[in-house]
Amino acid sequence: MPVHSAFLKYFHEVCKTESIRKAARNLYVASSAINRQILKVESELGVKLFDRSHAGATLTPAGELLAKHVEFALTDFDRTLQSISTLGRESPKRITIAGQESVIPRFLPPALMAVHARFPDVATSFKAASGLQLNDMLQSGLADIALTFDPQEAPGIVCVAQRQLPVGAVMAPGHPLSALQQVSLAECAKFPLLLPDRSWPLRQLLDQEIRKANLSPQVKTSSNSVEFLRSMLDLELGIGFQTAVGIETEIEQQLLLHLPLYNPDLITQTLAVCVRVGREDWEPLRHVLGLLVAKLEEY
Repeated sequence: MPVHSAFLKYFHEVCKTESIRKAARNLYVASSAINRQILKVESELGVKLFDRSHAGATLTPAGELLAKHVEFALTDFDRTLQSISTLGRESPKRITIAGQESVIPRFLPPALMAVHARFPDVATSFKAASGLQLNDMLQSGLADIALTFDPQEAPGIVCVAQRQLPVGAVMAPGHPLSALQQVSLAECAKFPLLLPDRSWPLRQLLDQEIRKANLSPQVKTSSNSVEFLRSMLDLELGIGFQTAVGIETEIEQQLLLHLPLYNPDLITQTLAVCVRVGREDWEPLRHVLGLLVAKLEEY
């Protein structure tokens, strides 16, 4: 539906894939068409939106600001289309949950299965978003619940539960550090690192710890994609950092190792279940919150 310019769709897909070529393949358009649209907007704004290299396209600080706006615009458009489609009919009952991709494998699906069984007339949706976007999504009404790391206080949002989890150095078996029981950031910095991009609260935490330790690590690559970073780990291309959330199965099967990270104190993140004020009185949503809080306590 041609309500928005093609640029929004093109730009959003390049942000997700970090590659103009991959975005073009996913959207079934020519790479030149996407590149032309991006160059046109860069020229109009007078700033670069992406740093391009042989490895792909990564967002500049200006690009990150625009990506936030585009994400909201496209998400709000989806909600508007849903509202339009239900005019004249009873609006569907829906719970929208937002969070990073890492909550998908094991944390979230069991709760959604349980709520569908108890409330079959309630629909659910999940919006993958970076940690820095989640508060905005709750405040703007784009999400009812957010599963967020290191939440910040904000009006209209309440965190119903939170748990501190250790950040680990994640590596493939056979890595030179794999025989250790725990590792320091300085030990890890001797090897190539795979870091989340700056849209993750964890990246801000890691940058702070790296500065504190006066380290100059080799950052092999960075990304906002959990799957991309995991694939790089599988290829034994470096050390990554995260909590165990999202890689529980790989750790249990010893496909990946998760060693507690120190600098010299244990580095941790807080995983929280947050809700938009005013929605928590709805029974199906209360049920989902209870399930998510119970799941969080298992960690």
